[in-house]
Amino acid sequence: MAYYPRTQPKRPWFNRARFLIVIVIVIALGWGLTRFTYRLLHLKALSVQEVRITGCTPRRQVEIQRISEDLSLGQPLLWFNAEPLMNALMEKTWIKSVNLSKDPPDRLVIIIEEKEAYLWMVNAQGTYLVSEGGVLIDELNSSNGSKALPVVSDASLQNRASLARM
Repeated sequence: MAYYPRTQPKRPWFNRARFLIVIVIVIALGWGLTRFTYRLLHLKALSVQEVRITGCTPRRQVEIQRISEDLSLGQPLLWFNAEPLMNALMEKTWIKSVNLSKDPPDRLVIIIEEKEAYLWMVNAQGTYLVSEGGVLIDELNSSNGSKALPVVSDASLQNRASLARM
């Protein structure tokens, strides 16, 4: 018994159909995987629910808390972009450095280092605390004026009563 050689393939469309089925399966798996990871990574448990701030005075902590909560609450913790928050905090003249860390599952920890005052500057507008680089930190008040520092004043204010009290 002799077999005759085939001149045409058995099923010419089969290779193309198999290729299309594999492509459809790969696309479906990719779509399903992206939906699953999106749901997993955007869970409420993995979003920023609390912001903890340390290293600054209570009066300033309220201000930093307000700014940080506006920019971070509800954001996914794993995908949180800290750059806008760092820029907003560094705009404050009294902040020397900011350290930001993520504390899973739902907490953002901000450590603030304040600039240190080196002198009091007295001018016609008032009395200010000045940092090492000559940056005005804050206006002098009862909460930040307890440290004895050198006083620099305008020469025309030498007879001013407020300067004499210092």
